[in-house]
Amino acid sequence: MAAPAPQDQAVGTAMVVPLENYISMSLDTVKISLVQALQSDTEKKQFKKFIQLISDLYVVRSEKSTQGLQQSFELFMPAASTVRLFYGVGEVPVEEDRFLDRLHDQLKKGNFCLLSEKLYQDALAHDYVLNLDLELDDRKLDCAFLRRFLDRHNHNEEFKNCAVINQKVLVYHRGIGVDESADMFITSKLDYISGRLLKIFKNFLLFIPRRLFLPKKTQDAEDTNGVENDADAPKTRQIPRISVENVMRQTWKNLWKTSTLKEPTLKELVIIYRAQADADRAINGKGNRFPDITVKSFKDIPLADFEIVLPAQSPKSRPFDLIQLFVAVILTFAYIYSEIQAERKLHGATSSVWSSIQNSLPVIVVAVSYIAKLIVQYQAQMAAYAQTMTEYLYNKSANSDHGVCTQIRKAAVEQDIKETIIAYFFLWQGGVSTAKDLDVCCEKYLEGMGEPADFELNDAIEKLQVDQLVQLDSHFINDASKVHPYPIEECINRLTMLWASIATGEPVPSARDIITEDNAVSGEPAPARTLGMLLPKRHSSFLGKLFPHHKSKRGHADDTASMATTGSIAPSSVFVPDPTQKKSPVSNPTSPLAAHGATPAAAAAA
Repeated sequence: MAAPAPQDQAVGTAMVVPLENYISMSLDTVKISLVQALQSDTEKKQFKKFIQLISDLYVVRSEKSTQGLQQSFELFMPAASTVRLFYGVGEVPVEEDRFLDRLHDQLKKGNFCLLSEKLYQDALAHDYVLNLDLELDDRKLDCAFLRRFLDRHNHNEEFKNCAVINQKVLVYHRGIGVDESADMFITSKLDYISGRLLKIFKNFLLFIPRRLFLPKKTQDAEDTNGVENDADAPKTRQIPRISVENVMRQTWKNLWKTSTLKEPTLKELVIIYRAQADADRAINGKGNRFPDITVKSFKDIPLADFEIVLPAQSPKSRPFDLIQLFVAVILTFAYIYSEIQAERKLHGATSSVWSSIQNSLPVIVVAVSYIAKLIVQYQAQMAAYAQTMTEYLYNKSANSDHGVCTQIRKAAVEQDIKETIIAYFFLWQGGVSTAKDLDVCCEKYLEGMGEPADFELNDAIEKLQVDQLVQLDSHFINDASKVHPYPIEECINRLTMLWASIATGEPVPSARDIITEDNAVSGEPAPARTLGMLLPKRHSSFLGKLFPHHKSKRGHADDTASMATTGSIAPSSVFVPDPTQKKSPVSNPTSPLAAHGATPAAAAAA
């Protein structure tokens, strides 16, 4: 068999990250994809009305629920109003704790998560385009209120696994993407070579002391630490990564070639910190002034360059810069030493060291001038690094302070709306009956749209249940729980009454009280459709693997008999009943389940 042809493209690695609850698709994309899956114009209008009512209702509720967060923002934001004068100094820690708790809750609603220690160490261990070594000066930061916040929540699993940097700067993120950059990256490649040489030299010097004094690691301990419980393991996804190290390990000839690098990115990033100067200014200032807390957000930050968004950072020298200075100094002293030895050989022992130095003085002046030039270049390089950091942060910055507050509120509302309309749509049109089937269908829909996520099923069902848009057959949600949606006409009436209650302040009747005979019976039978109609044409190959029983738009559901015998529908073949067949009468026409044809008896009669 012929040997495979050598690949020019560098072979990278795959970074394994947990699958997030964050639905990165825009709300408009979700609306359009779901509405286009409906064939009946009546259903399209009804679902658009349903989405509009849900969206407006959640926005109004968010405005009311986040009033406390807005007040906390007013207290600690820079250039805030004089409301600070109404609070005593002793209440500052209390208000700080309240502000961080409210902000954390709102971020969690928007599916933001704290930066984990594993992700932070991975960021420190890699380099990308900037290739800067940065050092955090924690003396410029006031960390007391953040440590107090972490200590109060140390019982939470998320806080136990959070990165150590959160004690100085609180970091939240959501969404994982991929950034791709093509260039020669000469400086980065030279830095990699220099770093490898320094590492080899350091390991050579420490080889004997390590063998003599450091204990050997036992294989049993390593195996024990690496064992994980598969049952409790979270859902994961793989992100491609091609670094300078991968390029240079492939072949040294890539030093002079254009290379393509890939790096995972954090789509949205929020940091919370307080500068020590702000804390000192509040203590030394006049009046009861609350010290400022800075909140900033960034977008599309490469994971390997993550440290650049942290405050109080200063660039450090790179290995290549140090090697230049080291080589220049060594060569200068080596030349002086060789001149002294050559002078002694010519004139014997009578030759003095001073006369040898005088003879080589021109060369020494040139060498010292070169070293001074390198030092000036090093200082200029540090200034260039600082300028690069400023420009980079300017391009990647999204919002700050009050802008971040608005962004967080909007993010939380959009996530709630997307989860609600996706869950209701598959209950309404997908024919699923159990919570597990609903979870599978929603996640396959997101994966088919190219945005995989771990769908928050419990949260979505709870929101639908609170507004009495679905009916649950148990008090607790589990995989076997039966979830039945009310018909969309009833849901629209219910949401309209919720709006009326907000305007008038009157209580809202239960969902059963607003069911009428007119809206309990469907007017027009729904046309046959498959779950595959929800996905764009470019995912046709994906449909064949994901849904083996997928039919075209003109196809019909030919597995009605299996539905009648089992009383449920497998998540791999989610169909709506055939529109050509009439619905059978039910014993209770006012029941929302019977009206929607969701019961096993109705499916058997059909």
